[in-house]
Amino acid sequence: ESLDSAWTAMRLLRSEGYPRYNHPGLDPVAAEEGRTKLTNMLQKLFDSWSDSTRSKYQVAKICYNLLVCPVPPSIHHYNALILGFTRKRMHDLSDLVVESLLEESRLRPMPQTVACLLVHYRHKDDILGFYGVLRRMLALDNRGMLLRRRWYEEVIGIPDLRKWAKK
Repeated sequence: ESLDSAWTAMRLLRSEGYPRYNHPGLDPVAAEEGRTKLTNMLQKLFDSWSDSTRSKYQVAKICYNLLVCPVPPSIHHYNALILGFTRKRMHDLSDLVVESLLEESRLRPMPQTVACLLVHYRHKDDILGFYGVLRRMLALDNRGMLLRRRWYEEVIGIPDLRKWAKK
């Protein structure tokens, strides 16, 4: 509760209108630099995190850096957060990141993202969540994962899709 704490800094930043993300397409060099710094910070933080570390301060550091980063987090940052919190057995926090990714984000998942989600649900022993990801991957869940299933008839009828299917 001190004025020097990360929590106080985050509250002040939020009251000043942070996060103030710039669109990554406006300045790709600055966006790459900002995302690289955020990636390095996450990696160092999770690597240095031990059982004796006070986890609430580590989480506050992550939140603070997400707020002050000049560009929005990428899918790589979501993957790092899901895996990092899952490995630290902080399933409540990894659940928040997963929910944000699946319900609020417009980012396109990568194969690594699907693997991170499956690992998260496996470590959490959440069989319904695990099968939910599988259903989204196979487009059996109408929310999908932004991965597209192609029907046989589409592939036969469209020459470009035949090339896609061969790959």
